[in-house]
Amino acid sequence: MSAAEIKQTTLCYLERDGRYLMLHRTKKENDASHDKWIAVGGKFERAESPEDCMLREVFEETGLRVTEWRYAGIVTFISDEWPDEMMHLFVCTAWEGEIHECDEGELEWIEKEKVAALPMWEGDRIFLKLLQHESPFFSLKLEYNGEVLKSAKLNGKPYESIKNPCNLYRHFKGNLYRYVTDAKNSETLEDWVVYQALYGDRKFWVRPKEMFFENVTRDGKTFPRFEECEK
Repeated sequence: MSAAEIKQTTLCYLERDGRYLMLHRTKKENDASHDKWIAVGGKFERAESPEDCMLREVFEETGLRVTEWRYAGIVTFISDEWPDEMMHLFVCTAWEGEIHECDEGELEWIEKEKVAALPMWEGDRIFLKLLQHESPFFSLKLEYNGEVLKSAKLNGKPYESIKNPCNLYRHFKGNLYRYVTDAKNSETLEDWVVYQALYGDRKFWVRPKEMFFENVTRDGKTFPRFEECEK
């Protein structure tokens, strides 16, 4: 298969009440993901955009018509046993209809915290973490020898070299936040930080950059106001 003929697919995580709708692929013959758990999705048809394919595949496999979604990233899957594939990732949060039986396996709602423990491709656990923390749109390249993950690159960089791939920081009071981007105060030109709470209503906040990274002292102890989280 030439580079121009690389298989284009979608993978869609339907999310509700802290759970993902997962598909245990048990029914399809000659399936690279046989007996693994993945999200719903499938191959592009002629003239489809990623969104077209996602909407059609979700309806065909679940009976649901998606009404709200986020295009989250692209995963390039390279294998010495299976055709190369470019997967377009979506997270869907609203839909209409009732779930019907899937002809490719069993559908089941799984708590997000438990999904990574299911049998799945090793690289899926990398992009699941990125999805769960609502990381900005990303490109992830996964190379396999058989079912063994040989290498992973996130936005062109070796994944193992990235200390904090989701840009997560924990406030000294315990809550978790995602560092979104740098900003400037339009009046003073002071450097600021835009960050998002990863709890409750997930609001976005801004704070002077110097304050974000400063140390604070409480009860005679000094520590970072926000401490960077590692993998």
